[in-house]
Amino acid sequence: MAFFRSGFPVAYVPIHAGQRQGKSHIRIVRDGARFFIIILRIGSLFSPMRLFLPVSMTLFTLGIGYYGYTYITENRFTNMSALLLNTSVITFLMGFLSEQVSALHYRHAEDD
Repeated sequence: MAFFRSGFPVAYVPIHAGQRQGKSHIRIVRDGARFFIIILRIGSLFSPMRLFLPVSMTLFTLGIGYYGYTYITENRFTNMSALLLNTSVITFLMGFLSEQVSALHYRHAEDD
């Protein structure tokens, strides 16, 4: 992914491997959680806004929806609406900051 992000050419090179012997030792829950963490790290390192923007927009939509519901039914602004909206803004700003750090990292790599 670093080569894709930096604009280097990438080619497909087929390899031939022997037949696997034995049984897989992968456990779905333990190794699945590790895999999910690795994917989140890769996403946050190479393209942070693709990770943070959907989460932020989902929280913002939930906050606006919940605010609309409570305003229509109870005619007030609730703490949960404020929490969801603030969390969406903080998540967006974290993604924006991560995007800037990532851009600086790759701009520095292009200068070398």
